[in-house]
Formats: sequence, structure tokens, C-alpha cells
Amino acid sequence: MQLPTEKHLEELAADQFNHGVLSKSLLENILLKMELPNSFGIYGHWGTGKSTFLTFIRKHIDSDTKLSRELAVVYFEAWKYEYSDQKDFLFALLNEIKTQCGINNEDWQQLLIDVAVIASGVLKSLQIANLQDTLKDFNTLEGQILEDHQRWTNKVAAVHGNFNDLIQKALKKKKASKLIIFVDDLDRCLPENAVKLLEGIKNFLMVPNTLFVLAIDRRIIAEMIEKKYDLHQGYGDEYLTKIIQYYYELPSVELKSTVESTLVIHGIRATDRQIAYITQFLSVEAREPRIVKHVLHQFGVAVTLSKQAKEMLSADAHGIQLQYLFVASFLLTRFPSVFSTLESAHLLRDLVRSARIAQSGQNKNGELDEVNQNLSGLNPNVRKKLDSIMMHVISQAGVNNGTKYLDSNLISSALRALQQQS
Repeated sequence: MQLPTEKHLEELAADQFNHGVLSKSLLENILLKMELPNSFGIYGHWGTGKSTFLTFIRKHIDSDTKLSRELAVVYFEAWKYEYSDQKDFLFALLNEIKTQCGINNEDWQQLLIDVAVIASGVLKSLQIANLQDTLKDFNTLEGQILEDHQRWTNKVAAVHGNFNDLIQKALKKKKASKLIIFVDDLDRCLPENAVKLLEGIKNFLMVPNTLFVLAIDRRIIAEMIEKKYDLHQGYGDEYLTKIIQYYYELPSVELKSTVESTLVIHGIRATDRQIAYITQFLSVEAREPRIVKHVLHQFGVAVTLSKQAKEMLSADAHGIQLQYLFVASFLLTRFPSVFSTLESAHLLRDLVRSARIAQSGQNKNGELDEVNQNLSGLNPNVRKKLDSIMMHVISQAGVNNGTKYLDSNLISSALRALQQQS
């Protein structure tokens, strides 16, 4: 067994989700036919393969002799600069454009100066030594404001013009007709940095013969925009369409195939019924593809390192131990502070009691009050999630026992098996 890295997914030969075909079609039928300047969004949730999709597009360009001559390509991975000394992503992006397009320092110097002035807001601020004295003369103040605004407007226009001149010169030098700038991982950055870069692209960098292709989670970016500008829910997405008018939403990855392939990687043999259970469980309790993969890999590692877990699987006459071990691994992975010790049997018993009361609707002898008291130390949101997990009933093969909650003793045994690794 060899545990893979995410790097292998960037190989066209390892494409499991038809992204190679989709990316080629998108490049040939959409991106290369767009009127420029323009921007295009590759949308998808975390873990759906946006970075891989961008990589495939670049590979298609590189493998085509004619395209690689016609197109100049820049790749910018925003997240790399999140915690660097370079706090302004616009400068970081400009530096990547300069480096990857081969623009010399002398031509670049004035552009950076102008961008620095705009970014710092120096021209926006009124340089007034004594504001109270100036307020006495409104005409003086009004004149200074108008003068400052004009200087600001001129500087913004200069940045756009200078950037355009540099790009056209670089394309001519490379004998290329278009510049494609790929921007990745922007939705993993701080909101103020991500939104500022999007605005910089829209205001300064949209020049002739350029196409920006941005791989983002539109939900996350829309929330960032709403947070920055204090907008109502939904307005962030509308704002985003002013920057990115065309996009492609990556199709969801089939969860069942992810479960099957990941279990195989870890050498775990599972029946169709067991795979169906894990798939249904994850569709409710995890959802995000990246979280799903993380949970499954942690399950595989835990089983591999546990002698007791292997013994439970080999002696599993009723076909239920794999599911219980999976649920136990999920609890350890997603709620480590709650289940980090071996003393979780009473907690699990109360959680299952809570599920049983909720299912039956019967609170005999004030049992629910006792359960609530015992679980009062749990965060309410965590309690709600754990209540949901306890409802994922595990039945023996071919048997429906009528219950709709888990067996606390079997979960406790699975937890102990994974925690006492050998």
C-alpha cells in the first residue's frame, strides 16, 4: 500500500473525474474565443478539483505547439503570499507577471511606484497641517479636495496605461497574441486581501489581450465581499458578477466512487452495503469533498495502525464492525477535544439515550432532563451535530431491528480499538 499525495491528481493519466476532457473543451470552445480583456471563473467548493482543473488547462496549452507560441501564461497562487512579508496581493501578482513575462526592472519601476502610491492612499489624504484653520476658508478646502481628487484620478489612469504598455511590449517580445493569467486559491485567503486583489484586477489590470482565469469558491468570495462592505446576504454574489461575468461550475464529484477508491488505497475490503452506509453518512455529516477525503484517509490510517481494529474486522460475523469503526474514527477526527480520552463511554451512552428519546418522543420519568444535565458541558452546536450522528443506524446484514440510533457499547468498543493502537 502506498499512500498518495494530492500531486498525483495533477497528472492527466490519473484523471478520475473527466476533468481532462472538460478542461480541454473549456479552453478550446470558451477561453480562446472570449473577447478580451475579460475574466472567467472556475467555480467549485473546496476539494472539487479547481486547482487540478487549472493545471490541466495549462498542460493542454503546453502540449500544443501552436497554442504555446500564441499564448503567454502566468500562474499566481494567492495563498502562498497570505503570511509572507508581501501584504498586498496586487504587488505579489504584479511581481509574478513581471517575472513570468520577462519584463525588465527599468520598465517596471514607475508602475510599481504609481501602484504603491494608490495602494497607500497617499494621494487620497489631505495634507493639511491644521484642519481647523483651513475650515475657516471653505474655498481653500474645496480647491484642495478637487486638486487631490484630480491627482488621484490621473494616477489611476496612469497605472492602467503603464500596465497596458508593459503587457503589450511583453507580448510583442514573446511573439504572443494573448496573456492568460491564472489565479488560484484566492478563497483560502483573508477576506480583505482577496477582495482587494479582485478589485485591483478589475480596476487596473484589465487591459487589451489579457484574460484572467480565477479558480474560486464563489460562496466564500461572496461572503467575503458581504463582510467587507456590510452587504445583505446575496449581494456579494451580485457584486462578484461585476468582476467575473462568465464562469463554469465544476460538477460535484460522485461521493460513492471517492469512498470506494480511498478504502482500496488503505487496503480495507468493504461490501456494497458498507460502502453505501459510509457514503450516506458522509453525504449528511461531511459534504465538503476535501473534508470527506480527510476523514476517509484518517479512518484508513487508524485501522492500519490498530491491531484490535483488524481483529474486529476479521471476526465481523454480522457485517457491522467496519461501520462502527468508521463512525468512531469520524468522532475522533472531527471532535478530538470531546473524544480524546478513553473515558467516553458515559458520554456516548447519554448521546444515544438522547437519540432514543428523540426517536420515540417519550420522556419517561424525566429521563431527558437527566440526559441534558449530563451533556450540559457540550457546546450546543457540537451537541446538535453529535445528536445527528447517533441517528445513523447500523443494522446487521439482511436485518432491520427497527431502531434509528446507534449502539453505544459498540461505538465505545470501536473507539477503544482505534485509540489503543499497536
